[in-house]
Order: sequence, then structure tokens, then C-alpha cells
Amino acid sequence: MQTLNPSNFRNIIPGLLLLLLTSNTKAQTNIPYVPLKDDSIAGVNLVKQVEQRYKQDVNTLKGSNKKSIADLYEYRLTEVKSMTSHKEVITDASVQQYLQSLTSLIINANSQLSGISTRFYFSRSAVPNAFSMGDGTIIFNVGLFTKLNSEAEVAFVLCHELAHLYLNHSNNRIEQYVNTMYSKDMQKELRKIQSSEYRQNAQLKSLSEKFSFNSSRHSRDHESEADSMGVVFLRNTRFNTYATVSALGILDTIDVETFNTNAFLQQTFTSKAYPFQTKWLEKEEGLLGGHATLETNKKLEDSLKTHPDCQLRIKAITSMVVPTGADGRQDFLVNAGEFTRLKKSFAYEIVDHYYNSSNLSGCFYFAVQMLQKNVNDPYVVAIIGKLFSRMYTLQKAHKLGSYTQQPAPYYSSNYNNLLQFIQNLYLEDMAAINYHFLQQYEKQGPLLSYEDFVYALTMSKQQNDNPEELSYWKNYYNKSFSPKKYSFN
Repeated sequence: MQTLNPSNFRNIIPGLLLLLLTSNTKAQTNIPYVPLKDDSIAGVNLVKQVEQRYKQDVNTLKGSNKKSIADLYEYRLTEVKSMTSHKEVITDASVQQYLQSLTSLIINANSQLSGISTRFYFSRSAVPNAFSMGDGTIIFNVGLFTKLNSEAEVAFVLCHELAHLYLNHSNNRIEQYVNTMYSKDMQKELRKIQSSEYRQNAQLKSLSEKFSFNSSRHSRDHESEADSMGVVFLRNTRFNTYATVSALGILDTIDVETFNTNAFLQQTFTSKAYPFQTKWLEKEEGLLGGHATLETNKKLEDSLKTHPDCQLRIKAITSMVVPTGADGRQDFLVNAGEFTRLKKSFAYEIVDHYYNSSNLSGCFYFAVQMLQKNVNDPYVVAIIGKLFSRMYTLQKAHKLGSYTQQPAPYYSSNYNNLLQFIQNLYLEDMAAINYHFLQQYEKQGPLLSYEDFVYALTMSKQQNDNPEELSYWKNYYNKSFSPKKYSFN
């Protein structure tokens, strides 16, 4: 494996102390991101509130199918518990205060909402969505927040989810699903299929598609109703109601990819000593034919989007929108600076959450996108180094597949390309790529006071089998940081 010439390595050591004492304006702006601090008590209280609401909802159920409905309510409860225990729900006090300030403006302006018990939380999920659980819990994924441009757009999303809650869409859909599945007609169809001698799978698929179509139709009706009611809620505030149109416009194109994974990987993970190899990007030809694609027409393509029918939804509500600037309506009413700060912070939270929850491929995907925006970002550089180190360790133990996803036709092409890149790397590739990637940052003084970077750098020396450099950086780490987050074998 490639190593530095020992004499050259010793020559750069004296300069490190000088670099630590000096910095320029650009370096000062690259302060390592510090993850949000969750309030553990707030998380416990959230679970208690949801459990209490679950018991209340179950006690009000009636009819022959109440047990099945209760089971789905319990599943909903389990989802909230899981999100909380896996630190997906953000309970940081300052973030919650900002979110509560936004929601209070909406609820206080709409008297019909004052009697409804609500709980609002951000989720660290990268999926650009928000949803009402149906029990008063409304979750706003940070993956959506980072795409929006104003508090007014955020407020519309909140109004839309409040409308779902106010109109009881979630609970009605659960009840409709259960009643349909246990209806005489459905049970008759199932018995007929069960007793048939041939084509049971085909008949089940046909029945499932029919049910899915009806369910999807009702779901889209609910979206239109929530849009209309959401606009009503927003109009009662002082927010700019044109945000309804602009927000839906963003949702319409939110799945469009602008990041070129392969180009950035080739540009970033190459060096004179260890050039990028095109075979790292080659797709495997197999059962799926190298990331088999789903055949789509325009109608089906829209149905597969995270947010379908947005153009139709925009047309339906345009007449309800108050002209921009009318009646002193504004895009920001709480804190524009905090909105901007959270947009930036939430991008880091996605990466940090995926790393800590062992979704290494997801973490890698969003980390390289952040690196493209700032190649000197200390947090991003360090976490990419830690990712390679962790993937190396897992690959060596033949466990990497449990922490990364496999290419699949339902993933975006760019994400599939990154998954293929990970799959194609040999153990020595991971070690060498990481070694040379981090080596270029060794002379950046501010990074050498960042513990996560020095740890990743030290591990790269160990995994690339550079004993002299490893010895130096181990000593450097041990002398520079106390208390220590990491230890070395």
C-alpha cells in the first residue's frame, strides 16, 4: 500500500504547530458543526402523551372490527416509540421553541383548532415529507424543511397537516381499510381465490390492485381537502398565502435530481498516488440487469412521485390565494434568521442521524452532497473519513451489507450509483481512498484541533498500514484531546 516517504513526513511535522496557531478568514468560517442536543425528558413525555391518546382512542371504538382498528392504532403508537428511541424525533429545546412559535400563530388564528390536542415535532428523516399521525402528533421531516424558502411555506405545510387532523383523515382511512378488508364482498372474493385450483397469485394481485386504486383515489381526495382547508387556516394568519402555490411548486419537482454522483465521486476520491478507477462505478449485470428501471408512462411516473398531482392541486387552490403583499402579509413572522440557521443545521442532522443509526450508505450519500457545497467543511470531511474507516472494519468482518443498502430499481439513479460504488470497492481500495482523501487536509491547521477529524485521520493511517505515521498521529491525538471520544487498538 502507498506510504509517505518517512523523511518527507518528518519535514511536515514542525509546520503543524504553526498551522494550529494561524488561520485565515475562510478557515474561521469552517467551524465544525455541533449536533443538536435532544431533551431526553421531552422524548419520554412525547411517548407518554401518545400512549395516553392511544388508550383514549381504543376505548371509544365500537363495532365488530374494533380489534383490528385497535391493532392499527397500536402500530401507530409503535412507530412514534421507534422514532423516539432511535433519536429520529428532534427534541432540542431551541428547535422545539421555534416550531411551537410557528404553530401557535396558526392555532391562535383559527379558533376551530383550539380544542384539538396537538404535538409538533421535527424528524431527522431526509424524506421530503410531513405527516399527521391521526392522534394529534404531526411530524415534519427536516428533509422537507431544507427545501422550503420561507416560514410561510412551512406554515402552509403545517396547515395542511392540521387540516388532515381536523378532518380526521387518518382515522377515517384506517376504519375504511379495516371495514373494506372484513366486508362480506372482500371475504367472499378471498374465499373464492382460496378455493380456486389455479392462478391464485394472479387473482390476489388483481384484487390487490383494485383495492389499491380505490385507496389511492380516496387518499388523493383527502389531499385536495387538506389543501383547501389548509389555505383557509393560513389565510386567517398574517402569512403570505401565495406560499401555498410556491410550496406545492417545490413539492412538484422535489424528486428531480441535480447531484451527479458519479462525476463527484471521480473528482473527489482520486489522487496521483491512487487514481480513481472506472471499474468502481461499473454496474453488475444480474437478475435486475444492472439497476433495472421501472417502465413508466407520464401518469404512472407522477403517481410514483413523493408528492403526486401537484399541478392539479395548485390549480384547485389558486383562486383562494390572497395576492402577494396584500394586507401586510409576510413570508416571515417568527424569525428569519432562525429559519436560515435551522435549514443549514438540519442538513447536518440528516447526515449525523444516518451515521448514528448505522445507515452508512444514506449517510454517505448526503455527506458527499454537502462536501460538494464546501470541500473544506470540517464536520463533513471528518464524517466521510469515519465512514470509510467504519466501512473498512465492517467489510473486513463481512458485515458491511447489513449497514448499506443494495442497488434497486426503486432508488434514484444517483443513489444507486453510490451504492454500486460501495459494492465495487475492495478492502484495500477503501483504505487507500480514505488515506489519500484525508491526507490532503493534514496541513489545514483548524482541522487539527477537531477531534473527529484527527481520529479519522489516525484510523486511515492504521488501515492503510502506515506504522510510522500511525504512531505519530496516535500520540498527537492522545496529547491533544481530553477527555477523549475515541480509543485505538
